[in-house]
Amino acid sequence: LTQGLSKVLNLPSLTPSTCIPPPHPQPELRAYVGTVWKQETLLCGGYDGTRYDTCYRLKMVTSTSGSWISFPPMNLDRTVAAAAWLGTDWWVTGGYSDSGRQASTELLSPSDTWSSGVDL
Repeated sequence: LTQGLSKVLNLPSLTPSTCIPPPHPQPELRAYVGTVWKQETLLCGGYDGTRYDTCYRLKMVTSTSGSWISFPPMNLDRTVAAAAWLGTDWWVTGGYSDSGRQASTELLSPSDTWSSGVDL
């Protein structure tokens, strides 16, 4: 994200899409994790001088109209974390929080709730 603006690319060609998402609520956010969640873009955590636990999902109404909607936050603020799908859960692990390097993992379940996972 640059100044809150995103560029959307078609896969697998990586050609520019006609989709124009709105600016992100945290325009300088970087080092976040993201996935496709229930057919919408989901971005969590990140850093802009402050570390965040916040999550936002992108609800596109048309290819040029949409909004970022607040989503349940992670249990811990995280930046430069890693994320992967395991079964029906999205795992977010590691990274840094205000208390330093993290080994903890959080799992996002299909019910849109976060729970603690194993330390890695």
